[in-house]
Amino acid sequence: MSARCLECGQPVGFATGYDEVAAPTPGEVAPCVHCGAVMMFDRDLTVRGLTREEMDDVANNRELMTRLMRQASGIHMVPKL
Repeated sequence: MSARCLECGQPVGFATGYDEVAAPTPGEVAPCVHCGAVMMFDRDLTVRGLTREEMDDVANNRELMTRLMRQASGIHMVPKL
């Protein structure tokens, strides 16, 4: 996949889970593994920003917000090479 992060421009080749690495699925919300920007995978597995409604849905989903916060914490704790 040749998708790039909308914020930092780094390649986005997969979505990360807190405990696993999994292939992305359309509609999945995931942070960039480089900068933590939250994006959504589209039908063709490119990434896009979230709509206002999607942002509200994410913000109101406690389980998803917890997962995203854990992922972002892990991303920012990894030393940059």
